[in-house]
Amino acid sequence: MKCWKKIMIGLGLSLFAYIGYRGAKVAAGIAGLSKDLPEYLNNTFGERPSLSITLIWKRCKIVLGFSAETLEKNPQITSEVEDYITRFYPAIGKLKLKVLTKEREKKE
Repeated sequence: MKCWKKIMIGLGLSLFAYIGYRGAKVAAGIAGLSKDLPEYLNNTFGERPSLSITLIWKRCKIVLGFSAETLEKNPQITSEVEDYITRFYPAIGKLKLKVLTKEREKKE
């Protein structure tokens, strides 16, 4: 009986370590994405967007704010961002990804 208890404790600790490792990998990916994505979109579409990333359990929601002109000229922004994430950030690409675009408020 003591042997089974030790095995179960070992399995529980290894499961806990694995979940922590995957969480750290996703967190590192989000940190890198928040730095790299605006620069990539600036190079691709000529405008640096406002960026909001929300991560809840296995869902990632990304909201990008562009000017109205950029949104009219480039309707494929969401698919471009999804392709970029799946290519360069596979840990985030495995999550349920939702990319939204909105018109950025004008500053006066």
